[in-house]
Amino acid sequence: MNIRKPFLVALLSAGAALLTATILLTFSSVETRWVCARDFLWPTDAPPKVFMKIDQYRPWVRLWSDSEGAVWFEIHGGPTIFAPHVATQGEQLIFLADLASQGAGYFSKLSRSLYLNYENKSWLGNCEPQSTSKS
Repeated sequence: MNIRKPFLVALLSAGAALLTATILLTFSSVETRWVCARDFLWPTDAPPKVFMKIDQYRPWVRLWSDSEGAVWFEIHGGPTIFAPHVATQGEQLIFLADLASQGAGYFSKLSRSLYLNYENKSWLGNCEPQSTSKS
């Protein structure tokens, strides 16, 4: 009878740890999708649309990650860009291609404007949300 109690405690502890890990890893980000249109006629040679997906990480992800999120860009008629490092400054998200770079661009959650620097080109536009999901 005494051997059952430590086994039951160990089993319950393992189950609680597994449940906690599952919750933390499964619900670790908020995904938002945006479609962005070029700002007026500048730059004139820029693609008219950029599609953007932002995974903004929950605060506890900072325990094992040096990034506050990740961003994917699909440029209409152009390349797909992945920025694995996101830093938050107030209402702005700053995208970094790598931690040593100056940045790949920024997105203002306040004005919904996107500035993107890719392949020695600049892109500026305004964005509208497509969808949001919590994962």
